[in-house]
Amino acid sequence: MQVLPGEIRPLVPALQSTWLQIHGDSAMLSYAGLTVSFALALLYLIKDGVTAGSFLSWCSALVVGVYGTVAATSINGSMALTMAAFDPATREKVMLAPHKPLMVPLDMLGWPFAVALALAAATLVLNLAAKYSAQPGSWTSWSAGPFWPPLAPRPWPWCCWLVKVNGGPQYLASYSQSFTVRLVDSPFLLAGVATALFASIAWKVLDWRYDSIATYLPSRDNLDDLIYKTVAISFPLLTFMIIAGAYWANRTWGTYWSWDPKEDWALITWLTYAGYLHMRLTRGWRGRRSAILRYQSASAL
Repeated sequence: MQVLPGEIRPLVPALQSTWLQIHGDSAMLSYAGLTVSFALALLYLIKDGVTAGSFLSWCSALVVGVYGTVAATSINGSMALTMAAFDPATREKVMLAPHKPLMVPLDMLGWPFAVALALAAATLVLNLAAKYSAQPGSWTSWSAGPFWPPLAPRPWPWCCWLVKVNGGPQYLASYSQSFTVRLVDSPFLLAGVATALFASIAWKVLDWRYDSIATYLPSRDNLDDLIYKTVAISFPLLTFMIIAGAYWANRTWGTYWSWDPKEDWALITWLTYAGYLHMRLTRGWRGRRSAILRYQSASAL
């Protein structure tokens, strides 16, 4: 089997399609709008008096989910982070079979992610203990204190990852050759780690200036209305993105849906926001319940 084709190929027809550009532009606009609605939901919960301790629990759970997913899907038994091999000649991933890229292990890079996961899990456990303990006062000093130790190592995986990827091709003894890996080929991994880091920093800022932020925010009714309007604009764009992507896929590969992870998460995102709009329009969900549903919907992005 020839793993790395030597000839230079022209850009594949799938990447020359106008429908791909339409699909990509719709995705950018819809996800941008939904991200704004998530931020508005967060501001609503602050205005509604949700405590910083509750936000710490949510943030820690998010970090545990992100790093737990990384550990389960991208770290092998030798504690190496695996990434898809890239062929610079064809500018495509190296495929062993349809939907099966060649995975290159980055030795010892799994440990920083495992440490960050363990510390985030400790933060979550201690904060929940502080919240539900029969003697909460004895846990108060411990609930938020351990947050900084988990926050500090989170740039560590980023730094190790960047150094390893930029260090050059990775040699695979089983193929007797070296393979290039790129960060851009792991968008879900990049987005997850970036989201976890941003959420952690955002919580620390919130904990530091909680009262000031709550004071200067608009009223809850205005925030609730903005959340709904933002989702109402973004949801049709999200729907059009999925339709355009399916049409493009059928013209290119002869199938509307192949259950690719990107397609699956787009569908999950669509169902999540469809549920939000349904509960809003038919059941009259407003206020905190609606904001919490919208806040939790961000996990689908």
